[in-house]
Amino acid sequence: MQPSSNKFGLKTGNINPQKGTILIAEPFLQGYHFSRSIVLLTEHTHQGSMGFVLNKPLNLDLGSLDIESIILAEKIKRIGISSGGPVNSERLFYIHRYSQVANSLQIDDFTFFAGNIDELFEQIETDINPEENVRFFVGYSGWSPGQLKDEIEENAWLIAKADLGFIFQNNTEKLWDEMIKQLGGKFLDWLTFPNNPAMN
Repeated sequence: MQPSSNKFGLKTGNINPQKGTILIAEPFLQGYHFSRSIVLLTEHTHQGSMGFVLNKPLNLDLGSLDIESIILAEKIKRIGISSGGPVNSERLFYIHRYSQVANSLQIDDFTFFAGNIDELFEQIETDINPEENVRFFVGYSGWSPGQLKDEIEENAWLIAKADLGFIFQNNTEKLWDEMIKQLGGKFLDWLTFPNNPAMN
């Protein structure tokens, strides 16, 4: 098991996938959404799994979307959007730290998923630094029953626990590299693998 005294609070080894755990893609996993991706699981049951890719920022902000004719404050319009995965890519999703938002689903003590969007925007408008407390995504990552288990057994994913505060501070494409460096040891070899194994 890796020490928890690091930037992300990462722990690996004998960890089962569950709500709030992190999936770290192995270096040869291919495809735009999952290549060198970091995924937060927001749901994992016998009915399947759901999560959001954290390190695929898009060149979009909320101001570029037509959100059900809601008039957005300028502060809200400037918040960036990431691609959360290939499922329902036309729909907006959000992870946040506003416990007051009704119908939010709790991921951990300080992190929530979904909830009443009007109340969410109200919280953002009164927040001095909303980018540190909310992430928006188009699309999500989904797995049918047993699918994620099969992928883990095929070594497509490394499962980790982390201090989820990093979600609101690191949304760049370098997140995968930073986590691998934090894990250290044998995982450092992953950084030398080609993005496209066919070119090796």
